[in-house]
Amino acid sequence: MPTAKLFNMAGDQVGEVALSEAVFGVEPNESVLHDSVKNHLANCRQGTQSALTKGEVSYSTAKPWRQKGTGRARAGYKGSPVWTHGGVAFAPKPRDYSYALNKKVKRLALKSALSAKAAAGEILVVDGMAVEEIKTAPVKAFLTKIGAIAPRDRVGALIAVGGSTRSWQSMALECMQATTFTNSFKIVDMYMATQVPAPAQVLLYEEKVARAREMGLNVMKALNTPPAERKWLGDPDYGWCPNCHSNALCLGEPQWKGLQYPIECVVCGAGGTLEQTEDGRWKFVIAENGLERDRTTEEGRGVHCDEIAETQGGFFMDPAKRQLVAERLPKYQSIQLPGI
Repeated sequence: MPTAKLFNMAGDQVGEVALSEAVFGVEPNESVLHDSVKNHLANCRQGTQSALTKGEVSYSTAKPWRQKGTGRARAGYKGSPVWTHGGVAFAPKPRDYSYALNKKVKRLALKSALSAKAAAGEILVVDGMAVEEIKTAPVKAFLTKIGAIAPRDRVGALIAVGGSTRSWQSMALECMQATTFTNSFKIVDMYMATQVPAPAQVLLYEEKVARAREMGLNVMKALNTPPAERKWLGDPDYGWCPNCHSNALCLGEPQWKGLQYPIECVVCGAGGTLEQTEDGRWKFVIAENGLERDRTTEEGRGVHCDEIAETQGGFFMDPAKRQLVAERLPKYQSIQLPGI
C-alpha cells in the first residue's frame, strides 16, 4: 500500500500516512496523462490571434503593371500573399480551441499523476496547518524544510574592471552584488581589477589573470558543494562586512518592528557595531540578531516581503489615508514646469 510522509508544523517527520490504493496505487498511464495535459493547454488558449487575408488588406485593385511586355512576372494585385505586406494565405482567425475530454479519462489521468508522485515519494502530508500569523518567511522556511519546494542554488563571482584606483571604483562591486539578490545568487568571491582601462590590457598582468582563474575554480568548487554548506571562498579579510564582504557601511536607523543597529551594511542589511581590535584597527561585528533581514538569504528576503505587505496593506486598508492621498495628489499632478 502506498504511503506518504507525515510532518508537523516544526518541519519534523512524525510518521507516515497510508494512501488509498485505488487513487495512489494505479499504474500510471502516460498516454492518458498526455491527452489530459494537451486538453488543459488547449482549453487555456485565448484563441484571439487574427491576420488579414488578401481580400481584407487595404490596397488598390488595379494591376501593378500591364500583363505583358515589361519583362517582369505577371502580377494582378498588390495584396497578394506573395507580395511583401500583402495578405496572409489561410490567415488565422479568432476561434475556440477548447474541447471536451471523457470524464473517465480525466479521472484516470488524475490518478496516474497522483500515483506517479506517490511512487516518487513526493506526496507530503501535514498534520495541521496551524500558524500564528500568515507570513512569507516562516511558511517558506517550513515548505523548504519538509522538501515541498527546492531552494535555488545559484552560484556566482563578481569582477569589476576599471582604469583607475580603488577609490574611483568604490561602489562597483557593491552595485553588482545588489543585483544578484533577487536571482538568489550565492556570491562566493569578488575581485576589483584596477588600472586596466583598455580592452585586453589586463593580459599584461599575469597576477590579475591568475586571480580570475582562481575565481572560476572557486565557482566550480561551490557548485560541487551542497547548497547548505556553501560559503565565501575568496579572501576571508576582504571587505568590511564579514557576511557579504562589501565595503559599504552606514549609520543605522530604526527599522520595521523596532529593529535598530548602530552600524548597517548597505548591501546585505547586516546590523552590528564597529569594534577596535588590539592592533588599533576597526572591524564590523555583526550583532546576535543582525542577520534577521539578511538580503542574501531566502529567509531574509521573506522578512522584507512581509514588511512590504504590512506597510502597503496598512495604506490600502485605511480609508482615511487613501482619502488624504487623493486630496493631495491633484496639486502635484497639475504642476506645469517651464518649457515643458
